[in-house]
Amino acid sequence: MAIKFNLENLSDLTEGFQLIYEYGYFNEASQIYDGLDKLLTKDKERQEPDLYRKFNHLKAKYGFACLASLTEKEILELLKSHLAVMLEIKDYDLWENLKRYLVVFSDYKERDRVKKDIRNILIKNQARITKTNLLMDNKNAAGTVENWLRDYHVNLGLEPVDQLKFEEYFIGSPNIKRAAAAEKEKIKSLFKFYERLKLSSNSPKGFEEKVLMEINGKLQVWNDGRLEDFDPAEVKAVEDLKARGFFKENEAEKVENEQLLELKTLAPNYPPGSLERKAVEEEIKKMELGI
Repeated sequence: MAIKFNLENLSDLTEGFQLIYEYGYFNEASQIYDGLDKLLTKDKERQEPDLYRKFNHLKAKYGFACLASLTEKEILELLKSHLAVMLEIKDYDLWENLKRYLVVFSDYKERDRVKKDIRNILIKNQARITKTNLLMDNKNAAGTVENWLRDYHVNLGLEPVDQLKFEEYFIGSPNIKRAAAAEKEKIKSLFKFYERLKLSSNSPKGFEEKVLMEINGKLQVWNDGRLEDFDPAEVKAVEDLKARGFFKENEAEKVENEQLLELKTLAPNYPPGSLERKAVEEEIKKMELGI
């Protein structure tokens, strides 16, 4: 579907965003983002400050809509300076959009480096996520991303948090109880995203790619650190394709994927730098490179 847009028409771009975002027109979003970037760079000195701010705000929204197509520098700048804009986008899933960007890196160390940089941006971020203030050290503190993460760290520490402790904090925290229902959803989404950033991509729980597996004759997918069942309709579709002769050539690949996942599960059991860990990691690299 071809979508016409006028980069200088603020109203058209504002109204068109929801259509482009909801229907996943990522190429169009990327084109508009690039066009606005050039327009704002070219006409920055001539534009009225208020108009420039509105166009820059829209540029950020379109940037989040096509996040996976941006450069690392652009992504970090969006999160640093325009996180509040992202919070305006209904049902926006930051992790799913970032994941599409991360999977282009075959080097897991590069993925982990990007995630670490984003964590550092978040813990200093002044974007206001709630109108409700927090009570910290017996003083009111603004409901910024930085302050919510400070409260999170005070209660749960800096290391990865297991699900039980996460839920206990979220239910029992006095500051969470002060927040409105809609605000709680935003806070929870922030914390879950933050926890994802803590996990190494070179670990089973932090592995970003989805892996199709057949366990005891049942189709499942490894996704975000857990096995998920297929939708019955999807299972039927796959079975129909199998009956027609598809996927036969992928049996070896299926076995290899299972072996790779097993190795990724095994690696963290050995101390970093140990001969056993190095041997397992070397085998993982060989399998990923098809050697």
